[in-house]
Amino acid sequence: MKPRLLANENFPAPSIRLLRDQGYDVAAVAEGEGSLADPDVLALAVAEKRWIVRMRSYRPDDPGRVLAGLLDSGPEFDGHFVLVEEAGLRKRPLPEQKSVRG
Repeated sequence: MKPRLLANENFPAPSIRLLRDQGYDVAAVAEGEGSLADPDVLALAVAEKRWIVRMRSYRPDDPGRVLAGLLDSGPEFDGHFVLVEEAGLRKRPLPEQKSVRG
């Protein structure tokens, strides 16, 4: 099953289209809320169970190509914070979430 993605506002539209054309469910901050603060983007991703995608520098279609190739290669990312850079991939486990009891 393909992950659901949330493209931060710096993620280019051509890359969003490329990912959607490849069957990924991609919501884009720039198409809805726009100009959300990082904590709000994170809260939205958690609420909708989406992975946040963002890149620093790129040509418009590069992020989509890089991300699609990475996701299609099949590595396990659930439960991890993943940073994809030109130099490679960094993956860190997310902290355990504690249940809230009422």
